[in-house]
Amino acid sequence: MLRDHGEPHATMQQLSQAEQVLGDYGGQLASFEWVFSPRGPDGRSAQLFNRTTGDIDPKVANYWREHYDIVERLKTNWNTIGPDLKGKIHLFVGTDDTFYLDGAAHGLLSTLDQLGERRISLSFPAETTSISISKAQTAMRYSIESQPKCTA
Repeated sequence: MLRDHGEPHATMQQLSQAEQVLGDYGGQLASFEWVFSPRGPDGRSAQLFNRTTGDIDPKVANYWREHYDIVERLKTNWNTIGPDLKGKIHLFVGTDDTFYLDGAAHGLLSTLDQLGERRISLSFPAETTSISISKAQTAMRYSIESQPKCTA
């Protein structure tokens, strides 16, 4: 679940146990839930999974998918949103993302390919979540400069 430069450092179970020690307002997992989960009757975010048993709450998982899954939104709404996104999708990702999000990025790229979308993607080998600002700026400059020029 958690790696640094290709070396695994913690499993989901270990990360979850560490957050239990931190309390209800915990760390990374809790922050995802505060952003993406529906609110429970007490106004707090619903947990995606039980920290002790690992059981996933299907209602919360479905809420995340319906509201925040980019691939799902592209697949189901491409005819409507696709024209506005044509040629505007730029994805920069480190190949050793701390939380393995590079796998999701590859899934997004595959979906864009299936939809026939021209997109720009750059991978930064051996980079983690915190790709340096100078690398990201260089990537954006390259991305902008490689776009076809408008002749209207």
